[in-house]
This record gives sequence, C-alpha cells and structure tokens, in this order.
Amino acid sequence: MAASWKEPFKGYNWKLDIDGLGIVAHFIECDGIEVEITKVNYREGGDDANVHRLPGLINYSDVTFRYGLTDDNSVWEWFHDSLDSSVVNRREVSVILMKPDQQSEHLRWNLFDAWPSYWKTARLNAQTSELAIESMSLTFERLERA
Repeated sequence: MAASWKEPFKGYNWKLDIDGLGIVAHFIECDGIEVEITKVNYREGGDDANVHRLPGLINYSDVTFRYGLTDDNSVWEWFHDSLDSSVVNRREVSVILMKPDQQSEHLRWNLFDAWPSYWKTARLNAQTSELAIESMSLTFERLERA
C-alpha cells in the first residue's frame, strides 16, 4: 500500500518561546537551525583500498532571528547581560511551528543552553517607510526536535 501524500507545513506561522521571557511575538524570521556531524576518515592497517568514514563531532550553527523593533527591551536586556558579565545567561529557547488555528503546534525545535552572541540594530532610512528590523543570533549547545 502506498503512503498517502501529506501537505508540507507553512513556514510563516511560528512563535518563539524564550525561557524567562515567555512567548515573544514580534519575531518575523528565523534562519539557521542546522546540525552537522563531521566525518572522520579512518584507514585500517592492512586495508589500503578502503577508507572507513566514521561520525565525528556534532556542530550546531548559530540561529538568526529578525524582529520588528518595539519598546519591548527584553531581548536587548538578555544580550546586554552577556556584555556585562563573564558568565553568559543561558536559556532554553523553543521555536514553535503552529497549526493554522494558532492554538496547537505542529512541532518545535528546542535549543538548549542558548545565549545571544550577535545583535544588529535596525537600518534607519528617512526615505522609506519600512519597518525597523533588528537581528539577533543565538549560539546553543544541543538541539531537540519534538
């Protein structure tokens, strides 16, 4: 019996939940949830014809979020705390892909021990009427898809 076709999820309906800050609704873009297992080449003695490929270190990329600038300073304060301290304020962060009813989730990506490692203020231009968009990147140590 053939598997039934499933419609792909839409990427526009998502929320960001930051431990200690709650659901932060003004984020408009999330990019870079990636994980890579490095490959280690291993040549076994006496077997000159073959190279074995073994899994090595796990690398997580930084995740970049873009958001509309508002008078909510919670994200900036979290980043600023990292500037003022030798110990970064790590938090659990969840990117939640919502169903169209916006009441329940399709799935979530949990980023463990995340901390803000990059921040960029909005581009200001008096000749346009675009939204003021800031960017923040998070570095994290482990990823879970739930």
